[in-house]
Amino acid sequence: MCRVLAFLVPVVLVVLFSGCGKPKSAVPKTYPVTGKVLDAKGNAVPGGSIQFDTGKPTDLSILGVIQSDGSFTMKTYRDREEANGVPEGEYQVTISFHITQGNAPPPPVTLPKPYKVEPKDNVFELRTGK
Repeated sequence: MCRVLAFLVPVVLVVLFSGCGKPKSAVPKTYPVTGKVLDAKGNAVPGGSIQFDTGKPTDLSILGVIQSDGSFTMKTYRDREEANGVPEGEYQVTISFHITQGNAPPPPVTLPKPYKVEPKDNVFELRTGK
């Protein structure tokens, strides 16, 4: 009987305390980031992707897909979790384009100035210069 109790007490404690507390999210707090990608003439850039980079080592991926009308919404990924938006901070922005002619896509464009994500709704107009 003592062996059974010695076994059951730790099991009961694990079961009782495993549900305590809120699980910690792998993704830090994010803020909405949306906008539109435009070429040098102000026309919407249809399709492609956007990447935000802090310039520092990180295990976050911050990506957005450019829709056919040039609009985008950013998401942050870490491990198997994702969150809408981007953590607060300053980011270098790189735009990758869809294949337009031939078999290779045009080279990606890194925008010259960084963009700052603040604790609010962030709306950016990104101009490729092309």
